[in-house]
Amino acid sequence: MFYVVLDAEMPLVHEDDRRSIHESTITAEDGSVVRTTVIKANANADPLGNHYHDGDEHFTLVDGEAILFTQDVWEGSHLVNQTLLVAPAAVQIPRGVAHTFTPVDGPFTLVASTSCSYEDLGTHTWKLVRV
Repeated sequence: MFYVVLDAEMPLVHEDDRRSIHESTITAEDGSVVRTTVIKANANADPLGNHYHDGDEHFTLVDGEAILFTQDVWEGSHLVNQTLLVAPAAVQIPRGVAHTFTPVDGPFTLVASTSCSYEDLGTHTWKLVRV
């Protein structure tokens, strides 16, 4: 399982009662950037996310089950989609699409990646799921 290796080598950047977050940003010789984040959500975690970005983000659920809620903010849609993700599962979240993950029956582990640093991703709060 590749996320164990990533998790062991990546610095812990945040931890609270909902989840732990390990993150690494790598800049290639050609100047391209890849940010990789491992998010380990607890079984009783409140919704994780409730935001959208100015850039695309790719998620891979590597352990557990989660419900993904999405809404296309930039298109002005009022429709909130729900998708059950069962590991292993991958999903691409385009820019302008709000996203939130909630656990199903236990903890889950997500690997997120973008082609820029998190600071350059442009994160905006958007309440899809309320606690």
